[in-house]
Amino acid sequence: MLTGPDGKSVEVASPRLNAKDELMRVRALYLDIAQWAAEESARWGPWAVPCPISDDEIHKAKERKRRKARMDQRTRERLPVLPILISAVDRRRARPPTCSKRHGTPSPGLSSLAPILHCAELLPPRPQATSPGLRSRLADVDGT
Repeated sequence: MLTGPDGKSVEVASPRLNAKDELMRVRALYLDIAQWAAEESARWGPWAVPCPISDDEIHKAKERKRRKARMDQRTRERLPVLPILISAVDRRRARPPTCSKRHGTPSPGLSSLAPILHCAELLPPRPQATSPGLRSRLADVDGT
């Protein structure tokens, strides 16, 4: 349930991606009770009933194909951005030597990445404080 812009609750229906997994858990419970009833009929016999979920209902080949199709689609969606990512990585990889010259060599025990981590130009831009709550959280982080 989600709340719409008018304040009313809106029910959003979408297929459960792991429905087969839930069916398998229920089927496993029924089969466990049947096994226990075979071993201890006095205790578990009254609870043993045929499983309402057939083996055909949990066949996962079609689900595997759908999952693979979703993964392939995500790859196709992200592929156009790959050149931008590569150029950004190349730019960042080219910058650390100039940065480490300014900050010197790291002291013993520190990672060789310590000078890189101190370079302000390599850090992502700081979020803008647009709401009072965000301003106070940013002030807590900065100590101001």
